[in-house]
Formats: sequence, structure tokens, C-alpha cells
Amino acid sequence: MKLSIAETARYLGKTDRQVRYAIQAGKLPATRVGGRWFVAKADLPVSPAMTEAQRTKRRRGTQIAAAPDGDRRDSGEGGRAYSVRMLAAYAHGAPIYRELATCLGDDHPAVRELREALQALSGGYHAFDGTVKADFYRTARVRASHAVMSLLLDDPEAHADAVDRLEQTVLPRIGGLIRRAERRGRGKASS
Repeated sequence: MKLSIAETARYLGKTDRQVRYAIQAGKLPATRVGGRWFVAKADLPVSPAMTEAQRTKRRRGTQIAAAPDGDRRDSGEGGRAYSVRMLAAYAHGAPIYRELATCLGDDHPAVRELREALQALSGGYHAFDGTVKADFYRTARVRASHAVMSLLLDDPEAHADAVDRLEQTVLPRIGGLIRRAERRGRGKASS
């Protein structure tokens, strides 16, 4: 039985990127068919030392696989669910946006800035070029940062939870997206 990169990653409890690296390094035999890599299930290493986290990831093919281009998840049906909804930054930021829009209204500066941040995330996620991706993600980070400051200037005590969630979950994840996009942009420039 031949497995795709995503299926192999799920089976091994690894990310797509880790599987591709193992193939490139010659540590995992694979064949290329029509531009796609496939791994024979019989060639997969069977490790009794597989961690509980890897077994859980293998069982749940729909969980975040932390792929290099932005926390994509596999759809669990053999295909990839390519959607901005799969970004951890979006998954954490969108509920905060909805909560703030409900309690503060769409015209509040923090709500507008957070909306712009989420829209910039989408632009970066769907951009192909690494440099363009990084620019979108930088814009998203600046906008999310502006949202934080708007909340602090408005009422720091009333918005402390939203500020903490933005600073501790959304902004670091956007920072990770920027770093990955910058590496991707440098890689294209040197080729």
C-alpha cells in the first residue's frame, strides 16, 4: 500500500515537513509519481518507542500537524484542508474578534484593527511568494498589536483577558509565521 506524504506523516505521528526531510535525507525510501511522493507502508519504521503524543496524533488525523507554511491540518480524508482556518493564529484570534465585536461594536478601534489583522493573515496564508507572505504577516502582527494598545487605552482592566489572549497566543503565532515566511523567501532568493 502506498501512502502520501500527509498519510505517512499521520501514520508516523510526524509533520509533513519532517517526512519530506526524511525522504530528502535518504532516511525514508519513497517514489515520486507525477510530482508527488509516495511511501510504501511496508517501508515505514515501526518503533515501539512511539510516544503517547505521536499515537494520539496518528489516531486523530484532523489535528494540527504544524506544517512549515502555517499550521495546516490534514482533512483526515486523504486530502489537505487548505484553509486559513487551519492557522493557529486565526483559530485563536477569530473568537477574540467575535467577542470584542459583540461587546464593543464593529466601530471600536480594537475591533477594526483585529479585523484587519485577521484579513492580513488570510492574505499571507494565500500568498505564494515567501517575501509577500512575510509582509502580510508583518501587517497582521502590527494590526494585532494596535488592537492590544486600543484595548489598553480604552479600559485595561475590562479588557485584560482579551489583551492577555492576544499577547500570549495570537502575536507569538504570527511571529512564527513571519519567521517561516522569511526563511521561505530567503530560500527562493538563493535558488
